[in-house]
Amino acid sequence: MNARRLLIAMVLMGATVANAEIDSMRPTEINGYTLVEAQYLPFKGSAVFRYPGDALFGFTPEAATAAAKACAYTSFTRLLQMFLQNPSYLSAAAEVGATRRFVLWINDYTMSNKRTFYRPASFWHTGASARDYKQGKWVWEATQSFSGHCEQPTELQLKLAIGDAVRTLSLSHDSD
Repeated sequence: MNARRLLIAMVLMGATVANAEIDSMRPTEINGYTLVEAQYLPFKGSAVFRYPGDALFGFTPEAATAAAKACAYTSFTRLLQMFLQNPSYLSAAAEVGATRRFVLWINDYTMSNKRTFYRPASFWHTGASARDYKQGKWVWEATQSFSGHCEQPTELQLKLAIGDAVRTLSLSHDSD
């Protein structure tokens, strides 16, 4: 079953997260937008997290907690839904040449103590230059909280970050 049909079936059935579904996460392209990778940041105790050494790479790394994988799966389905729906703010960014590449980034605080620096869910751009929106990737940053709640980026965060790209790229087109 292709990714589009799988996503539509899951949404229509109100699917619960099972291991087989989690294992179905992989790089996916829909409507010209591509989910290219996933990264897990497992915060442990009060230890300082060191990136990239402490990060887990891949959609379902063995060392990731079940809670973090479930949170990643929620992110995966929400991101693919956005690709399918192609909301106006996303298509506007594509029209001015913004990157169409995305990364899932999962912060996992289930094994940390509450004194650990906490990164809330967010949506942002990364690349050689944070404002070179034609290059790099969009980062869908979800957070598995201390209490086990899976926080997702809000639509407002998406609109603000992507809107900045549209404004920046539109201004660069106007000055050409």
